[in-house]
Amino acid sequence: MSALPLETPEIQLHGRRILITGGARGLGASLAQAAVAAGARVVITDVLHERGQATATALGGIDGLINTVAITNSGGRAMAEITEQVFDQVMQGNVKGTWLVTCAAPPSLWLM
Repeated sequence: MSALPLETPEIQLHGRRILITGGARGLGASLAQAAVAAGARVVITDVLHERGQATATALGGIDGLINTVAITNSGGRAMAEITEQVFDQVMQGNVKGTWLVTCAAPPSLWLM
């Protein structure tokens, strides 16, 4: 997996503390790798909320947030075969989880 070029003249990551949700694999892992290559200190979280919060606090806060967490719980089933319970779990993780993490981040990180 090659790192994506994240650092531009407008975005300087060297020495910044970046929290990446869903950073264990896929897009999150690629972004984490690119951030480290650009000199950022990276914290990767996945499903352990308290541990992730404690790690971010131990770093003295965060300078950036990348939400890439996504769960798919369909097991390869067609849309009509997915139960409402599975749908609710996916929405809880993908939509509400992203919203909660963003709300917990310092307001200075909320780009409008």
